[in-house]
Amino acid sequence: MEIRELSPGDDLDGVDLSGEDLEDIDLGTHLNGDRTSLCEADLSDADLRKAKLRNADLEDADLSGADLRNADLRNARLPNADLSDARLRNANLRKAGFFGASLASADLRGVNLREADLDSADLAGVDAEAAVFTDASLASAVLRDSVLREADLTEVDLSGVVLKDADLRYASLRDVRLGSADLRGANLENADLRGVDLSFDELRLAGVGRTPFAPSPLSSDDTDGSS
Repeated sequence: MEIRELSPGDDLDGVDLSGEDLEDIDLGTHLNGDRTSLCEADLSDADLRKAKLRNADLEDADLSGADLRNADLRNARLPNADLSDARLRNANLRKAGFFGASLASADLRGVNLREADLDSADLAGVDAEAAVFTDASLASAVLRDSVLREADLTEVDLSGVVLKDADLRYASLRDVRLGSADLRGANLENADLRGVDLSFDELRLAGVGRTPFAPSPLSSDDTDGSS
């Protein structure tokens, strides 16, 4: 198959396109790329809307500026991939691996990142409003200047994560771990902080106690040990 003959809707199940130059190509509209190998491929500015890339291997791929809105990337491998400025609104990224990837300034509004591996990922400046991070791994991730308004980070380990100047208004931070997280300048107004140790110096630096937030005091059910 000639690369430039690819068209929206093509079945690329299991095809190896590693290292190919696919810049600006239109492969959206339900592309079937399940298990496709796209390691080191150039997909910058590509149209991949609604593409099916479940289990695809995109290690070191260039997806900068790509349009991946509503794409299915469940279980995809994207270590060290470049997704800076990519549009991923409402994409399904459940269990996807982004170790060391750059998602700087990407549009992650409404994405499903449950159980995703975001260790050491650069998410500086992302817009992840209403995104779901439940059970995601974010060790050493950078979320500086990010928008996480109304995001669900329930029970996520944010230890060591850089959240400087992040917008966490109305976010669910219930039972998160914040050891050594950098929250300087973060906006936690009306965030749900139930179960969070509010004695952390990082929270004081973020202005908790001076600006409005919602610690949601424990109910009688919570105090007697019931869930």
